[in-house]
Amino acid sequence: MSRIEPTIKNKAYALRRLKQLLYDAVRIRLPDQKFGLLFSGGIDSIVIARALKDSGREFTCFTAATDEGCADIVNSRRAAQVLGLRLRYWIMPQDEVESYLKKIIPLIRDSNPISVGVALPIYTASELASRDGCKAVFSGTGADELFAGYNRHKHVADLRGLNRECYYDVLNCYKRDLYRDGVITRDNGLELIAPYLDSAVVDFALRIDPGLKIFKGDPALDAHSDSRDRIINKYILRELALKLNIPKSIAFTKKKAAQYGSGFDRAIERLAKKHGYKYKSTYLEGILTPAVRQAQKSFGFLVAEWNPRVY
Repeated sequence: MSRIEPTIKNKAYALRRLKQLLYDAVRIRLPDQKFGLLFSGGIDSIVIARALKDSGREFTCFTAATDEGCADIVNSRRAAQVLGLRLRYWIMPQDEVESYLKKIIPLIRDSNPISVGVALPIYTASELASRDGCKAVFSGTGADELFAGYNRHKHVADLRGLNRECYYDVLNCYKRDLYRDGVITRDNGLELIAPYLDSAVVDFALRIDPGLKIFKGDPALDAHSDSRDRIINKYILRELALKLNIPKSIAFTKKKAAQYGSGFDRAIERLAKKHGYKYKSTYLEGILTPAVRQAQKSFGFLVAEWNPRVY
C-alpha cells in the first residue's frame, strides 16, 4: 500500500501536475465522432468541461432534472453561461418518471434508492445526448473517490488514513458506479469516457496529501462557503478550477448529490406514496422481475465479467 502514501505536499506542484495529467487524459480520449459531456454544474464536470473547451473541439453539455428550479439545472445554466458552454437539458414530467424506472431498474439490476436516484439523471441525460447525435459522452465519474468528495470524508478521524479510504473508494467505484453508468450509456448507444479514472490520474491523485483534499477553514472562501461548515472537500480540484480561470463563486459552490440535485429522489418518493408504500426501497423492489432479482444475487459475478472500456 506504499504507493498510496501521501507523498505530494507541494500545492503548486500538485496543481501543475494534476492539470497536465487530466488534460492528457482528456486529449487522448477525444473521439473522432460527435460527443458530449454529462453535466451537473458541479466541480467534477466543470473541470472536464474546461479541459474539453481548451482542446478546441465542439461539444454539448447534457443535464436532466424534474424541475427548472432543481439545483442541477440552476448550477448548470449558471456555469454554462459564465464559461461559454453549449448546454441542453431535459425537464422530465412527474408522470414519466415511473416508465423510466421500469426501464432503468432491470437494466442496472439494482433497486437501491440511491443508485436508482443517480441512474435516472444519467439515463435521461444520456438519452438526450444520443438524440442529439452523440456517439460518446465524457463523465466526471471517479472525482469524488479520488479527491475525497463525500461528506463522510470530511469527518475522517485521522486524515492520515484518508488516501487509504480513497483507494478503496476507487476500487468500489468500478463495481458501484462504473458498471451502472456504463450499461446506461451503452443502452443509449454511447461510449462512456471517464478521464478521472485514467491510470496516471488515479496513481497521482492517491499520492496527494490529504490536507490538500480536505481543507479546514479559509477566511478568503467564507463568501462562497456555508459559515456552518468550514471544511472544504475536493479542495485541490477546486483550486485547480481557479487556475483554469473558473470563477471562485462556481469552483467553490456546494453541490447536492445527483439524486437530490436533480429532483429525482423526491419524484421516487412521491411515486412510492402514490402506490401506498411507506419506503422508497419497498416500492422500487417491486419493479424488479424475478429473473432480475436472481441476477442481482450474482451481481459481483456480473461486474467481474463485464469489461468496461475505461479509456
